[in-house]
Amino acid sequence: MTIPGLAVAIEHIFSGSRETISLQRASLKPKTIHTLMLVKQKLKLAHTAVQDILGDD
Repeated sequence: MTIPGLAVAIEHIFSGSRETISLQRASLKPKTIHTLMLVKQKLKLAHTAVQDILGDD
């Protein structure tokens, strides 16, 4: 059985939330955590796009 690409992408986002939501940040509001996760994902996408443009590996 294969896992659809979307499921893998979602799992990647949620596994990254462990880095965002640590014991030091446990008191953050859900909206703040959501925003941090979105910003983190957008930065990763932007970094990948820049690497593609520059041809960096």
